[in-house]
Order: sequence, then structure tokens, then C-alpha cells
Amino acid sequence: YTPWFRTLPYDKRWRRLPDTPEADFSYHWGGDKAEGGTGFVIRWRHRLRRDGSTTYFAFCAPFGYTDCQELLGPLESALATEPDRGMRLLSDAIQDDW
Repeated sequence: YTPWFRTLPYDKRWRRLPDTPEADFSYHWGGDKAEGGTGFVIRWRHRLRRDGSTTYFAFCAPFGYTDCQELLGPLESALATEPDRGMRLLSDAIQDDW
């Protein structure tokens, strides 16, 4: 499992950090900090742009208010006419985008 990322203003959609040697994603439990351990450690590499843009990282599929609103219109229309089709539409949209 790798984090999601997005660089504004360039990326409109969130993407997964590539699972490549360059990303070097790793995690481990190093023991309880109260007992002298390091706790839960997550590491990865990602090349940042040096042009004033901002890169965001997320550890679960980011799904904000705007994303939800974009799905509601077609879903409400589909549910009003064909309830089964509406659920398939929602499932397909989430699977395709996330």
C-alpha cells in the first residue's frame, strides 16, 4: 500500500505513489516510544517541484466534498428512475477514479 499524492496546480486528481524502487516506500513498527522504540515509521521518496507548487500526501483514498457532489447528481438521477442502475453507476465511478 502506498500513499496518494497530488501537486497543485498541476494535478487535478490524486494518484498513488508508484510502487517502484525509486519511491523506496517502506514501513515498520519499531516498538513503543515509551519503551525507547521508534514507533510506527513510514518512509518514501518523491521528487518535489521547485516552482512554488504544493504537493499533498494522503494515507487513504482522498474523497472530499467536491468529489462527493460530482457523484451525487448522476446518482440521484439514476436512483430516481432505476435504483439498481444507480448503485452500479456509483460503484463504477468510485472504482474508475480511485
